[in-house]
Amino acid sequence: MVTPRAKEKSVTLTAQVDSRLTEVTADPLRLRQILLNLLSNAIKYNEPGGTAIIQIRPDDEQQFRITVRDTGRGIAPEHMKHLFEPYYQAAIADQGIGTGLGLAIIKHLTELHGGSISVESVVETGTMFTIRLPRTADAFDSNHDTIIDETVRPGDAVFNYDMMSV
Repeated sequence: MVTPRAKEKSVTLTAQVDSRLTEVTADPLRLRQILLNLLSNAIKYNEPGGTAIIQIRPDDEQQFRITVRDTGRGIAPEHMKHLFEPYYQAAIADQGIGTGLGLAIIKHLTELHGGSISVESVVETGTMFTIRLPRTADAFDSNHDTIIDETVRPGDAVFNYDMMSV
């Protein structure tokens, strides 16, 4: 799904999945949705010749980390606090594309999994989103309604379902 977009835009797409992270408990459909939205944004707001890198690795014994970094246009500091609000379109207001729902959905799905999301960005340099998720269901916050139902291999969420070809 994202590989053709990356090729069309001449963006180099790289995936790095740490082999020590063999299984996590997650909803595979929602995990793919998170990854697809982040990668799509990393390509959409990039420049021809730019790069988008996804890394999935252990964070500690109880969490794993997904990082998506790009060399795109970056996000101005005044927009950072609103990024995860529904319909907010800081990065694309001048392009008239998108609905402004992608990051709000990513945040919601991440929180349903008992995780967190953060962002760092420098204008004209790029953006990095970091998602931290629990490795197992017992690590979930009981205040969240969980949608977790199976054990998955994180690398499969990246490489299967035609998201990327490696």
